[in-house]
Amino acid sequence: MNEKETNIKKSNRVALFGINFKNDEVKSIEILEIDHPMLGGIKNSVKLSNKQKTDLLNELDNLKEKGIIKCGSKHIIRLILPKDTLRLKVCGDLVSNRMNDLYFESSNKNFLLKYL
Repeated sequence: MNEKETNIKKSNRVALFGINFKNDEVKSIEILEIDHPMLGGIKNSVKLSNKQKTDLLNELDNLKEKGIIKCGSKHIIRLILPKDTLRLKVCGDLVSNRMNDLYFESSNKNFLLKYL
C-alpha cells in the first residue's frame, strides 16, 4: 500500500468512526436490518465471514465524501473491536457515522446487498 492509499484509509476511518484502527483489530462485523431509522428494532442480523469482513473494510476505505444528507437508513454496520463497538448507518449506497449525517458514497450501487 502506498502513502496516498494509507492516508485515504486513515482519513476515511477517522471521518467515519472518529478513530483509526487496523483490519486485524476488528474481531467481527455484523450487518443489521432495522425496522425504523429512529426507533430501531432489529429485523435481521448477518455476521460476515473473514473474507467478507476484509472486503467490506476495503470498500469502506475507498468511499468518497458525498456531503451532509438526511436519509432514513434501513441497515447498520456494526464493527466489533476488543474494547469498542463501532457503528455506521447505511442508506442505499451511502454510509455515515450513526451520530452525524456526513455521508460517504460507494462507487458500487447498493454495495451492501452482496453481504446480505
